[in-house]
Amino acid sequence: MPHFVYPMLLLGCPLGMGLAMWFMMRSTLQATGSAEPEGLQAEIDRLRAEVRLLLAVQQQLLSFHEEDQMVAVAYSNHFEVKQEDK
Repeated sequence: MPHFVYPMLLLGCPLGMGLAMWFMMRSTLQATGSAEPEGLQAEIDRLRAEVRLLLAVQQQLLSFHEEDQMVAVAYSNHFEVKQEDK
């Protein structure tokens, strides 16, 4: 057997595997290519709605925190006034 046949046999397996993967990837992209943007758009819309909800909850929590701080300041001011009166 000539010496150039052995390297051809060694390269045949990886090259064949690479070609098989390329053909499978190509056929998968063609099969899902038309449906994928709709699925992605639905996922984007769902994530945007979730972000809007989280921002609303964050705003509510911040307003509660500000109210708590105002109550704490008012209470401490009232307590200091009581202490000065005594």
